[in-house]
Amino acid sequence: MKRVESGDRLLDKEDKEEHKKIKLLSETIKNDNLNDKKKEELMKEYLPLTVIYKDRDVIVINKPHNLRVYASVNYSSVTLENLISKQFPEMLKNRKIRFPHRLDYGTSGILITTFTKQSCAAFSTCFEKKKSIKLYLALIRGKLQQSTSEENNNNWITIKTFIGNEGNEDYDPKGKGYLMKQYLNLPKEEENKNNFREAITKYTVLGYGKDNLNNDFTKVLLQPLTGRKHQLRLHMNFIGHSIIGDEMYDNLRNENDNRMMLHAFYLFVPIEINYLNENVKKKNIEKKEIEFISEDPFDNDINELNETMIQKLFVEKNFTLLRQYLFTSNSGSTAERGYFKCNRYTHNWKELEGIPKTPFGTCYIENICLDKKGEWIFYKEKDTIFSEYWWNKLNGKVWSYIQGRLETDRGNFKIHLREGTLNYNEKENNLFVTKDNKMESIKISNNFKYYDSPSFILYRYAAGNVGHVFTENINAIITLMMNFNDVTTDNHIIFMEDEYDSTKPHHFMVHYNYSLDLTSKHSREWFQIISDNPVQQLCHDEHGYKLVNSPCRNRHVKITTNDELEACFSRLYFGISSSALVYPWGREMVYPIFRNLIWSRHGYPLQEDLIEKKKIVVALHAKPITSKIGMIIWNIKEIYEYILKKLPNESFIKHLISKYDKKLEIKFLELEKLRPEEQLKEFYQVDTYLVDHGSASYYSLLMHDESMALVSPRCFVEKNKKKCDIGLIRVTATFTTSQVLPYIDLLEKPDSMDCNNRPLALNPINCDPILDKDVVYRALVAHLKSKYRNLL
Repeated sequence: MKRVESGDRLLDKEDKEEHKKIKLLSETIKNDNLNDKKKEELMKEYLPLTVIYKDRDVIVINKPHNLRVYASVNYSSVTLENLISKQFPEMLKNRKIRFPHRLDYGTSGILITTFTKQSCAAFSTCFEKKKSIKLYLALIRGKLQQSTSEENNNNWITIKTFIGNEGNEDYDPKGKGYLMKQYLNLPKEEENKNNFREAITKYTVLGYGKDNLNNDFTKVLLQPLTGRKHQLRLHMNFIGHSIIGDEMYDNLRNENDNRMMLHAFYLFVPIEINYLNENVKKKNIEKKEIEFISEDPFDNDINELNETMIQKLFVEKNFTLLRQYLFTSNSGSTAERGYFKCNRYTHNWKELEGIPKTPFGTCYIENICLDKKGEWIFYKEKDTIFSEYWWNKLNGKVWSYIQGRLETDRGNFKIHLREGTLNYNEKENNLFVTKDNKMESIKISNNFKYYDSPSFILYRYAAGNVGHVFTENINAIITLMMNFNDVTTDNHIIFMEDEYDSTKPHHFMVHYNYSLDLTSKHSREWFQIISDNPVQQLCHDEHGYKLVNSPCRNRHVKITTNDELEACFSRLYFGISSSALVYPWGREMVYPIFRNLIWSRHGYPLQEDLIEKKKIVVALHAKPITSKIGMIIWNIKEIYEYILKKLPNESFIKHLISKYDKKLEIKFLELEKLRPEEQLKEFYQVDTYLVDHGSASYYSLLMHDESMALVSPRCFVEKNKKKCDIGLIRVTATFTTSQVLPYIDLLEKPDSMDCNNRPLALNPINCDPILDKDVVYRALVAHLKSKYRNLL
């Protein structure tokens, strides 16, 4: 049936037909003058009964609704007793059916059937001494509002009345039995009578819905603390919300109500019995705690039910079946079978350079956790293990490589395999593993967190340089999003290292001789651009490994290791294909996704409207001369002055300004002084961008499709001879986010290009290119005319 939520129908078409069938069947068997043949045919309609539990002396049945449990003086046709005899004749050899408790004619659900005096007595004693716990599900008329104040016993409301039959004088004319009556306070005239006794019920609201006539109903969970006849039905009637379909107490019952919506859902019974020896002495009797649970006929999950609501009810008990049922429902809990999907790269292809030689390339895993020892644990069910050899081959071994570029073994990522299904209740912050039909609790840290959104992990590489951040760090994450079709900013980015911890093997990879401060700043700020959640970092202290907001610093003290889990992930992505800086070919499709993702997150339209656009923007990168790598445009200020003087006088510029009310803006961009959000805003508006050969050229991937980046070449001195070539433009030229134009392609004789020899500590052969201002100017004018062609 459908989930009980606002707007849902009470019964879908298939369920409604089934209920009509049972209703017609039940009406037929009311006639007690059925011959044996007809009775036999009707019994077949109910068989086979659903068995919840069975052993030598006990069968627990999921009783159908609209069926009497046993025959009486006035009724001896089809009963549950008859049906059990028919289905389980082997249980009746020299024995008889005994019911230690009962359910009303219209109620469905758990019913215990015993076949010996001892087993029946064991259950009956438990019920009489109020040691059992019963839970019922019901759909009641109207929308019952429930207070959530603490005085309501953790959302459980208690009803107390006195129930009796006043001498049985009120017989229900519908033939359903004697009507029971209840009083809030016992009348004085009834004080000395025994037929009125106290009745106590607890209830809590689970959800709301609408029936086929668009009338509101409420789904409730009921726990009777006493066992008065018709107690639950009377108590719901008492609060003005009768159980739907109750033929005795529901005055609003109509022809659409095919059954009474009351179901015995859960039963816990601590019994004392030994089934194998009926003559056993009491001192040898075995104690057992048994749970029974049946499927919810009204709904496939229990909305909003959680362990807070049953905490006081189930004190110091491990109700395994109930917990498991709650964990596998949509009640704020998560229970997922371990699953993974990875791609791999064939390693005997010699041309596949830069590809990790790991079992898998990129991976997606559900049901994986991180413990305080820093180990990753993947929970997977035994029946989903491909083979023992496969399990042993991967358990505790390297699965993939998670550093932005393949260098050293720093990026090797190991996973430990464990059998079982992980179950997490978010509201209670409880964690269990189900294995071999048993549920075992798992220790979790005080700061345990369950990551329900997609999570991505990586070791950063050369993150002190924005170009490397874009191409070898963020590119790896966006590639994972694209590989597994989960492109979203509702994610978690997790750095796997402390960039300042030089004690770790191959630590220098994280900064690669760039500034450590810039490594921390660039990586954190730019990854934050693609995530709605704070960027996380894996660090450790004396208590073990932990995930906290970046930045964090490792504390080098003795770690008290334990098996507590620090975090679990519903979806974890990891692995690289290859470095997009070293091997950019075929990776260009990643950058439009990256650009559009951050534009969308910051509310920027993806399509550029040139009519509405207020500015014509020409930007020049003002790289500081103090740059350690060099490669500035030596005459950048001269070019700026030249453009500033000539461009405003171009006729097409004047036309755009006068007709479309635009402004011309020619400016230097000092990127080092801008935060990523400010840089993003700037490049969203840029039409033409003159930039040096360094990492600033990678910002062209943040520009519009019809914008252009004019990139100066790499120049150097070799054997006392000045040379210039395309250099890293081979990477930016692959971008499809905007048009990247290498300046060197505009020259008829590139070898004649001049540069200013300026050796640097990290680049002793550096020579800063000197550009021809006329060549630059002609290229940017041509581009602006091309971009605004439809407005000219």
